Amino acid sequence: MFYWIRDKKGTTAEVDYVWQQDSHLIPIEVKLGTNSHLRSIHSFVNTAEKRVTAVRVWSGDFLVQDTATPAPNNKPYRLISITFYYVGQLDKILRRHVW
Repeated sequence: MFYWIRDKKGTTAEVDYVWQQDSHLIPIEVKLGTNSHLRSIHSFVNTAEKRVTAVRVWSGDFLVQDTATPAPNNKPYRLISITFYYVGQLDKILRRHVW
């Protein structure tokens, strides 16, 4: 498993895991609860050259949504939110939902 760190002066970001699906690098954040911020995923998306599909593992419902990072970047990405017990099916889920 790999992870991603952005260590820029004045700000840091860390993505828990990075999964490779074919030619795509997919950031994965593991969050407790259902009210989670995605600042690190947003940093990853904003620095990526390709369209990004990201995964949030949390205790909320399964959800696939096309969204964007906050202004001023507003960079589009796909967010797949899965519950903890779906982690074993991540490969199948990504094959179906990666951009």
